[in-house]
Amino acid sequence: IGYCEAVTIEHASGASEIGADSLDKWLRKKRGIMLFYKKHYHPKDVLNIANAAISKSQFGLVLMRFFAPFQGKNKTALLDKKHRLQATIIAAKDMIG
Repeated sequence: IGYCEAVTIEHASGASEIGADSLDKWLRKKRGIMLFYKKHYHPKDVLNIANAAISKSQFGLVLMRFFAPFQGKNKTALLDKKHRLQATIIAAKDMIG
C-alpha cells in the first residue's frame, strides 16, 4: 500500500451500472449485502435474515401481481421493483443453500 499526494481519484457514481440489466444490477447489490451478513453475523441469525427476506420478497411479488393492473404506465419502475424482489429471493436462497 502506498500514498501519492499528487494523485486524485474521482468516483463516477453508478458508472458500472450504465446499461446493466436491472436484475443483474440488483443481484450484485443483494449478494453483497448477504455476504456482509454471512461474514459478520451468527449463522443462526443469517438463516433468520435470509428466511425473512425470502418471505417478505415473495409477499411483495404477490402484491405486485395483484396491484399491477392499477399501477400507472411506468413499466420500467415496476420491472425494476420486480427485479429487486426477485434478486433478494435469489441471493437469500444462495446464502442458505
